[in-house]
Amino acid sequence: MLFPKPNHKRRKPKRGQRGRITKTDYQQALDWYGDSCTICNNKPIEMHHVVFRSQGGRNGYRNLMPLCNACHTKAHVDREFADELREMRQEAYGDHFFHDMHDLYEMRLIQERDERLYEEFMRKQEIK
Repeated sequence: MLFPKPNHKRRKPKRGQRGRITKTDYQQALDWYGDSCTICNNKPIEMHHVVFRSQGGRNGYRNLMPLCNACHTKAHVDREFADELREMRQEAYGDHFFHDMHDLYEMRLIQERDERLYEEFMRKQEIK
């Protein structure tokens, strides 16, 4: 027996979509960090998830870092280098820099899935 497809919208995007870099996120990361490698200032750049998608890292600009191909490869091969990048982001943006509003809502850190509440929470984390 087949069940009818639910007639409601998803409350949150699927996991794969939450880690995918959108044009908006990409541009916001470029606006924030510049269009050259954050480590060595070389070009062209690739956008790197500081906390890997496989580890729950989301696509917000706080979790993205422009890196050249050599530094990007190093970030995926050299664990110590990747840990340094994560520590840099954690110091700048707090412990939740790689989460999105859906994560914060599920952790009960914000009252509802709302971009404004998410940004307020994240800005408070940056001040600490």
